[in-house]
Amino acid sequence: MTDDGFDADDETRRQLHALDPARSLAPADADALAQILEDTMSQSTHEPANGTDPARNVRRLALLGGAAAAVLALAVGVGISLADDDDPAKSPGPGVDLTVTKLTAGPPVSAKCMAPEASSIAAQEIAFEGEVTEIADGVVTLTALQFFQGPATDLVEVAEPDQTMSEMPVDFQVGKVYLVGATRGEVSICGLSGLATDDLRILYDEAFAK
Repeated sequence: MTDDGFDADDETRRQLHALDPARSLAPADADALAQILEDTMSQSTHEPANGTDPARNVRRLALLGGAAAAVLALAVGVGISLADDDDPAKSPGPGVDLTVTKLTAGPPVSAKCMAPEASSIAAQEIAFEGEVTEIADGVVTLTALQFFQGPATDLVEVAEPDQTMSEMPVDFQVGKVYLVGATRGEVSICGLSGLATDDLRILYDEAFAK
């Protein structure tokens, strides 16, 4: 082998060095290269499809599972509640007695009545608001909605002595609500008792204002 071969190799290396685009850069730092390599190796090469985060999917499934469990627990609770309601031992039986206030219609008044006043209503021994639920055999049964005066009961019965309802002081009708005052066991008339109109309610509110 001659020196001409070595010279040719040197010339080739010089030409390659001249063509190298990185010849003007400073030599790479060994620590920096090691850090880049470590960062590259630690990155996952699997990207989530369609931007879906697997961890988010896991959390979503967990939430759905929790919601399903809550719905199941609610359904079981409702079933137990309904079963308890159907249990005769826990339901009010026919032996439960409702409290009743008993009144009479009283005789009709032939004299002309004065306009009702709040003070006259306030003087009633019993005053209540009730809904008529039944009219039978000369007795009007009202379910008490609230008592303004007197001991509160569940029901109020108003009886007309002759059972013809012809002398009933108030035109009671099933399903309607009335404001009723009574003294000495008799329903008061002359506008002190009647259908729960706005005008009569204003008088009762004024009479029993707290």
